Amino acid sequence: MNTLAMPRLALGLVLAFFPAFLAAQTPAPVADPAAEAAFDAFFKLRDEKGAVPSAARFDALIKAGVPLLAHYPKNRRAGTVIGRLSDVAQGINDKKLLPFRDLWFSNLNLAVINARQAAEDEDTRAAFLALAAGNANAQGRLIGDKDAMEMAREKIDTLAAAPDGRRFLADQEMTYLETVRQRNPAVAEQMVRKLMEHPDKPLAGRATDELRIMEARKAPFDLKATTPDGKAFDAAALRGKKAVFVCFWSVENEASLKELDALKEIYFEHRDKLEIVGVNLDSAENRAKADQVIKDKKLKWPQIIEGEGAKSATAARINVRSAPNGALLDRTGMLVLPRARAWQLVGELKKMGFKF
Repeated sequence: MNTLAMPRLALGLVLAFFPAFLAAQTPAPVADPAAEAAFDAFFKLRDEKGAVPSAARFDALIKAGVPLLAHYPKNRRAGTVIGRLSDVAQGINDKKLLPFRDLWFSNLNLAVINARQAAEDEDTRAAFLALAAGNANAQGRLIGDKDAMEMAREKIDTLAAAPDGRRFLADQEMTYLETVRQRNPAVAEQMVRKLMEHPDKPLAGRATDELRIMEARKAPFDLKATTPDGKAFDAAALRGKKAVFVCFWSVENEASLKELDALKEIYFEHRDKLEIVGVNLDSAENRAKADQVIKDKKLKWPQIIEGEGAKSATAARINVRSAPNGALLDRTGMLVLPRARAWQLVGELKKMGFKF
């Protein structure tokens, strides 16, 4: 071999591997501790047990949530904050407390107007346009008249036209679509097929998933499992008696393990109204760990353990790809709430007419 070729070869190898070497030596970006603490504090306040609607609580929620969007509009949890602020009024069902719905919508709308006026960049403006759309969507869902729905549509279209607005567009379009579906499933199906052709790929993908859920809603959801003591379970036997919550969980996901703890409290308090069916999203290699979690947490409800991980056939039927997640079936076995979580269950059971 030409002796001059050796140094050149060595130099080539160094140049080829040097970027990878640098990448390996560069630490991954560290999350802003102050931001994470602020987000954690907001979610703790938002999900405070036993909280009663009041002007003081609404003021505290707005003062905790709105500044997060102003300071951290591109944070991975900004969209969740928008969703959790938008749905505050959804849990206010007591007739005596209904005036608080209007108070919340008014207070949040005023906060959004003030925040948008103070916004100094497009990212922040987009976040508050999304919150305005979320608030209008919530009113459309609860009020449902033509004016409310037109206002929601207008806010979503404004968000779509804004620079950086597409970051939040899919969530708002899907929320609006669900409101339309509750009133006119045929129109909603036309809408979702149109959204499948949207130039925004994430939105088009969400629409494709939504169509699959619409198809699943056209007939009772077939669900068979095995109880921890080995007995066969068929959800069809509960039709006319109980609602069923399908809980998707994994031993690899700490949040889904906490979800199991929350479900245990609900289950033992409301098992006369609700059955839970667990669907484990772990691979076959984690079967022993999954069995141990069921034993340690003393989970009494039926479990489906397919050992296929995220490729679970049960999960694929309603587009579930990760845990924690869930789906609520009504007394007739129909899918009424995909992408459901434990904190929503009591309110949804009340909407179904169960007595508490």
